[in-house]
Amino acid sequence: MQEFIVETDLGVSWQPAPGWGLGVEVRGHNEFIDGKMEHSAWFSGPVIAYAQTRWWLASTIMRQIPLIEDHNDHADHEDWEARLLLGVRL
Repeated sequence: MQEFIVETDLGVSWQPAPGWGLGVEVRGHNEFIDGKMEHSAWFSGPVIAYAQTRWWLASTIMRQIPLIEDHNDHADHEDWEARLLLGVRL
């Protein structure tokens, strides 16, 4: 048995003030076993970000959305997902 996981992230944002960003993010988590899709969970929600010259911070809270009905899996994935990302420019 061979398992393959595909993670997809897409986001768009608007910069209302220097350093600040507001937007929307969509994240997909898809699991394939022996080349066939077994589970799919998609999440979407707002994101707020702040950036300085050497670092940035982004926070989002996303709700699971039923995007692929035949493989949507609310039982194995949480209904809500929150993330806090920190990046440092080298």
